[in-house]
Amino acid sequence: MCCLLKGIIGKSRAFNEFMKKDITTRRCLSILVVTLLMSACATQKSRQDQSKIGKIYHDVTAKYNGWFNANEIVQESILQLESQHQDNYNEILPLYRYRAATNPQAVAANLDEAIKKVSVVATLHENSQWTDDCYLLIGQSFYLKQDFESAQNALEFFMDEFNPDGTRINKKARRKNPNARKTQSKASVDSARKKSAVAKAQERERKQYNKQVRKDKKQSSRKGDENSATTQRKTARDAPAITLEAQQAQKAAELEKKGGDENPGALKHTPAHQEASLWLARTYVERENYPGAERLLNGLRSNPDLQEEVKKELPIVAAYYALKRKNYAGAIPHLESAVELADKKSEKARLAFIMAQIAELEKNYELASQYYERVLDNNPDYVLAFNARLNMARTKLEAGGHSVQDVATMLEKMLKDEKNADYKDQIYFTLAQLALKEPNVSKAIANLQLAAEHGDNNSTQLTETNFLLAQLYFDTGDYVNAKSAYDATLVTMSKTDARYRQVDRMSRNLTDIARYLTDITMQDSLLAISMMSEQDRMDLAKKLHKEAASAAQSSAQNSNLPQGGAGKGNPGGSKPGMPPSGSPPPSRPTAGISATPSTFFAYQQKELKRGQREFENNWGDRRLSDNWRVSALASSSGTFDDPVEEEISAVDVITKDDISKIFRDVPDSEEKKVVSHEIIQNAMLQLGSLYRDKLEDYNQSIEILEKLLSTYPDTKFALDAYYQLYLSYISINNHAKAEYYKNRIITEYGSSKYALVLTDPDYLSKQLSEEQRLDRNYQEVYKLVEKGEYEEAKSRIDEARQTFGTAHPLQAKYSILEAMCIGNLEGKEAYVEALKGVIGGYPGTPEETKARDMLLLLGEYQGSRLNLSTASGPDYKVALDAQHFVLVQITGTKDADAQDVKVSISNYNRKYHSLDKLKISSLRFDTQGNDVIVLVRSFKDGAAAVKYFEGTKKNPDEFVPAGTNFEVFPVTQHNYREIVSQKSIESYRPFFKEHYKE
Repeated sequence: MCCLLKGIIGKSRAFNEFMKKDITTRRCLSILVVTLLMSACATQKSRQDQSKIGKIYHDVTAKYNGWFNANEIVQESILQLESQHQDNYNEILPLYRYRAATNPQAVAANLDEAIKKVSVVATLHENSQWTDDCYLLIGQSFYLKQDFESAQNALEFFMDEFNPDGTRINKKARRKNPNARKTQSKASVDSARKKSAVAKAQERERKQYNKQVRKDKKQSSRKGDENSATTQRKTARDAPAITLEAQQAQKAAELEKKGGDENPGALKHTPAHQEASLWLARTYVERENYPGAERLLNGLRSNPDLQEEVKKELPIVAAYYALKRKNYAGAIPHLESAVELADKKSEKARLAFIMAQIAELEKNYELASQYYERVLDNNPDYVLAFNARLNMARTKLEAGGHSVQDVATMLEKMLKDEKNADYKDQIYFTLAQLALKEPNVSKAIANLQLAAEHGDNNSTQLTETNFLLAQLYFDTGDYVNAKSAYDATLVTMSKTDARYRQVDRMSRNLTDIARYLTDITMQDSLLAISMMSEQDRMDLAKKLHKEAASAAQSSAQNSNLPQGGAGKGNPGGSKPGMPPSGSPPPSRPTAGISATPSTFFAYQQKELKRGQREFENNWGDRRLSDNWRVSALASSSGTFDDPVEEEISAVDVITKDDISKIFRDVPDSEEKKVVSHEIIQNAMLQLGSLYRDKLEDYNQSIEILEKLLSTYPDTKFALDAYYQLYLSYISINNHAKAEYYKNRIITEYGSSKYALVLTDPDYLSKQLSEEQRLDRNYQEVYKLVEKGEYEEAKSRIDEARQTFGTAHPLQAKYSILEAMCIGNLEGKEAYVEALKGVIGGYPGTPEETKARDMLLLLGEYQGSRLNLSTASGPDYKVALDAQHFVLVQITGTKDADAQDVKVSISNYNRKYHSLDKLKISSLRFDTQGNDVIVLVRSFKDGAAAVKYFEGTKKNPDEFVPAGTNFEVFPVTQHNYREIVSQKSIESYRPFFKEHYKE
């Protein structure tokens, strides 16, 4: 700027002529120009010391150079996060869709770039009035990355650095008076109140003065001009004077209300203090610092001069705070205020829908119905309107305004409406909920099955459908279908869902139950077929053959459908993209789609379904085949044979090979029938145990076990069945039946382990003491090995084998100690053979892993003895607050591939963790193998390392090249040294799963 001004002045001819004429004027003007240039270009100590030109320069550069670009990045990131989220209308919709995004890592790189931009601005233009906005944007960026600790630090720094009017806090004064900030803040609020009071008093005085003037004018019109003039002079003399102080206070109040900025137009600035308070309150909510959040929200509510945008956002944040604390009733009044203050109809509609959902949750169905109607009053998009109508029908039923039949009739009409073709899954789901109110469980299950058939384009609704279906199957004892429904739920349910663990546990618990139930059904069917007559078996074979042919034909027809559309015959087809906005009614959006969707009609599910309906209306339900019109006309005139007739006759033909394939598993001999019956008996016994242990369904356990004993009175599983029945009857407090089965065990199987347990109260304690003796002996042998007394240790191992046998649970541990003794007593070759014996004898045990690791360390000797320091196992320690590394194990790579992996990880770190300044290095434990360990360091604690670990799971294709097999392990420095000393990561895996993975 200085050079530009000098150039303009130097190039101006008029200025040069003027300077030549008057040397005195020339000298004075030169001094003036130099003074102006120095005041504009010099670095200022404070904003008050800046010149007008310097002030404008810093403000314009800060706003339009750094802050504007960074803010654009933040807004784009918000939109990208919102596109990840798909609303689930069966749950309370999130107030902030970008907060509900499951992969904030996707925008981390962009937000880091925004942080860098505003950090530069805040440094170079420290005294700009846009500096507070820059610091606020840093806090917002960390919040959007869901790094709430960093967001809190940034926003607390903001509150510690800036006054409510956007100016910097005087640090020197604060050091002298530690309570200066609180005093200053209180003084600012008091000043605002005083200014408001002054303004109100001035307004009252002005009105009173004007009223008196009007009164005097009326009197002067009656008394004449002379008296009128006298009265006016007297009134003017008696009018209250507005002091200079009052005028300045009024001006300051007006400026503060407008944002505290004297600059008009493009440079108009609003202090960010109030907005920062809101964001800090939200961050406190995320960090569960509820007192801090409440203090900030109360402070904003008590402020008489809230900015308009903050006034609109405040009730939403207050509602968010209440919902986080599960205070649903407390959120309703805040949402009422938010609906009233919202400007856009779309925002009003969404907030009204959320409030209606909360009112419904609180069983205030009348209020819920009113707000669902209010959603429709604001002309929302079709999806929100559809769900509002659906929920309104349900709430009016609950409120007594409609009967079940009325609502069912209304829903059936919605099913027939073409506009709702893509939303049939939700309608059937609601019909299922109505059926449960009758109650009619079978009808509810039928509707849920229909909902699942139509739910291939809405994963959130499909999750709710399968979850409710699984529960109903489970409650009715249909465990096979319950297992399938739970498995289907897991496919679409997010792992962050609070019900995920329950569903996963139920699925695992039902795995064996469903398998044994299937075994019983299958073997019963096969035995029944074996008892059929030849004619009945032939009829059954024809029926099964025809069903299989029809299924194959249906599958072939469905394979001709376009792969972009998944209809009834193609439930596994790929989902269509999101249609252009504004198309009524829109296809259901798919979460996570960020690319522009195709407009080609064959990729639009709604258009395909509409075309299918039009085809069926015109031509009927015709089979897909080449030239079907010609074939149909020819067959009607008798020129060509009807292909359909040919097909039917072909289906009816069945050969002996077909029959043998259909009945290949049917037992055709007594020996095979005995095997089938034993499979059934074993399955019944296992189900009795599983019902009791896994499901705690004691009545079901009793039923299946007693059926086993009645159907197969001579079963070889009788003893186990008696004992299971004894335990189940005790669990339901039926001591008479429990005593009955106890007596049968003692009478019929007196020498069994179960009989000993039931007759000898000390039997279990004796067994426990034997286990204790075994463990004590092992500890003594272990200490002998540590001391190097290998001969004594080996002798004790031989004695233990004679005393305790070889079937005890510590045999693998004894074997690896014996291998160490052999190695030190007989040499390397014998040691290797002993270790191989451990590996072959105890596969899948920790001892097998240790034996493999020892084979890698056989070259490390101390004199004539093996170094046992590593053989004793790694000493892993839990220290989640300590500094952490991340180990990335890459398997099956060559040197060139390993280099590509390192480059990919480096690029990933640069994109998603550019502010963390991470470094990477690599090492190999086995130089002959293809496994590489990449070390990423350093992280401040375990939480940061786990966050990195979770980010790699969400973005695997960006972390390493596609198809690379990798595992990620957070690890402390101490544990990293232990892994290196072991030269294997395998022993760390159980420790990692226990302390880092849920």
